[in-house]
Amino acid sequence: VRDIRQWLDNEKNVATFLVVGFLLISSWIASQPHDLQLEGHLKDEEGYYPWAELYLDGYYSLPMNKANGVYGYQESITVDSDAPPLQIEHTITDLDKDGQDDDLSVEVSYENGDPVAGATVYIPIQGGERIESTTDDAGKVQLHDIPFGTPPLIVELEREGEPRLIVRTNLEATTMGQARYGVTTLTTVEFLSDRTLGGLLEAYRTDGTPATDIEVRFNGQLKGNTDEQGHLEVGDLDQKRGNFELKEEGESASNISVVLDGRDLGQLDTNGRVQMKVVEKTRLSIDAQDLFGLQVEGAVVTLLPLGEELGTTSQNGTLTAVKEL
Repeated sequence: VRDIRQWLDNEKNVATFLVVGFLLISSWIASQPHDLQLEGHLKDEEGYYPWAELYLDGYYSLPMNKANGVYGYQESITVDSDAPPLQIEHTITDLDKDGQDDDLSVEVSYENGDPVAGATVYIPIQGGERIESTTDDAGKVQLHDIPFGTPPLIVELEREGEPRLIVRTNLEATTMGQARYGVTTLTTVEFLSDRTLGGLLEAYRTDGTPATDIEVRFNGQLKGNTDEQGHLEVGDLDQKRGNFELKEEGESASNISVVLDGRDLGQLDTNGRVQMKVVEKTRLSIDAQDLFGLQVEGAVVTLLPLGEELGTTSQNGTLTAVKEL
């Protein structure tokens, strides 16, 4: 005992004792059983580290008796896994014979060519929904009515006791047309005129006869009464929108249609009024792009709510139209 105490009184001996003890305890801890599943080994651009075991959930072990030097996280590492990657072949076609190439035929296989059965194949769409199906025993699946755009195609495969495989690819163009995804349009409006309301007002009853001696007000201001032809020149009203109110013998007029400067405003409402706004000559410059910023050629542009077709976008995804709006 006295010899041991004398030995421990030496600082160098104490330091040696602590280091040896630390290494023994570390080796014992590293060798203890744990519930982490071995997934592979660390590998980086410089080489392969067989002694650095990588587990699921981002854990890895560095045995103290084999790891030398300083180790950091600035290197990009990959997992050397035994799982074969998935191969995905897809064709955009008309599966339901509706005359549109908006269906998708997909075949999923392993790298060795074996089919992948039970894989979930889907395309995400707006609102968090998705078009989805599952591969059959031959690794094949069909998706119908895929969205207009260049959507991502995602394949997921659950594996018992192993991490889920997820493969993502984008649909590619075909010679017979391309499905496009998430098409949006940027429209620039340029007014080519600066008009105001005014001109000749005409009032007619439902049987087509002139509505004579009808009091006419615009935005509450009296403009006069219609003549024997049902006409009243209101002049320049210096407004781009407003309300005409017509009265007959002090009461709200009814069953009367109104025309202003050759433009049919329709029939009076139950209060004897009709609303209108000026029509301007307008240039619409339209730029159509999909979700990924690619120009959309051949898109038919329709003006709502009229449903009037303005034309088709050119090769650079643009269309210019001049309309009276």
